[in-house]
Amino acid sequence: AFYCPCCGYNSAKQTFINTIEKVKSKINNLETVRAAISEYSKDEAARTCSSLIETSIPDLVVALQRLCECIYTQMPGAKAIKKNVFQRLNDGNKLWVELVGEGYEDWISSNDYSKLKKCFQQRHCLQHKEGIVDQEYIDKSGDTSYAVGQHLIIKEKDILDYSNIVTTIG
Repeated sequence: AFYCPCCGYNSAKQTFINTIEKVKSKINNLETVRAAISEYSKDEAARTCSSLIETSIPDLVVALQRLCECIYTQMPGAKAIKKNVFQRLNDGNKLWVELVGEGYEDWISSNDYSKLKKCFQQRHCLQHKEGIVDQEYIDKSGDTSYAVGQHLIIKEKDILDYSNIVTTIG
């Protein structure tokens, strides 16, 4: 079963798949949401759609984090992991390399790894800085398209790219 209310067991794989589907659904239904809310307020429609896009990034990062935590800890030879280690892309990659001899950089292209790094840094910026770019974001993401103090602008295509990359790793 996906979830057992008696013992609390849930399927990390199914949760992962459901999250990816939820994110894609958010993006694929943006125009419907925008049109429906625009009847009342174009500003509110824009804010709502922006929020749906921005909340997709933490959804993807947490989905990958949770899946990795569940799979990693069940593998022979796995060591104890620190809290949220799989929210830190390089640290999670290093754990996989140490355990199985390969990691994210082996499972996806270097271009996709760069995109994923940007995704993880965008999540950090959205969660901890309300989406306002700081120098740390620029340095860690390699995203030089922003200046310090600007607000991140996430595109629908970015979310679809990120979800495909996360799916490939998963």
